[in-house]
Amino acid sequence: MKNKRKLIRDSIKQSIENKIHHVPVFFVHSPDMTGFDRCITISMGDGDIDYDGVYKRIQVQIFIGVHLSGVDDQDALDSFMDEVDESIVGLDIPGIVGIIDIGFDYDENQENQFSSLYNQYLIHYT
Repeated sequence: MKNKRKLIRDSIKQSIENKIHHVPVFFVHSPDMTGFDRCITISMGDGDIDYDGVYKRIQVQIFIGVHLSGVDDQDALDSFMDEVDESIVGLDIPGIVGIIDIGFDYDENQENQFSSLYNQYLIHYT
């Protein structure tokens, strides 16, 4: 069986690709936007494991980013992220207890001329 981290990343990517067509999805935090006007990224942050002697509970941070080339418009980033959020609502992954949206961050990459919005999620699983 795949490890849970890979299963989570792959499941999120598949859910996004099933609902948002013709937009590349990468497993990196900061993409190379060469040749793309928009893309989506998925990356994993820190994780914690709690074991109470009977149950093992794990929580991990996931960052999903939307990136637009040549656009410095937070409304456009918000709309793009809304599409992504809608694509993962109700995502059913075996062992997942919950997915909680816990933060966001706007980022503008002056050097590469693209803007990004990252949503941060906390995923609890067993």
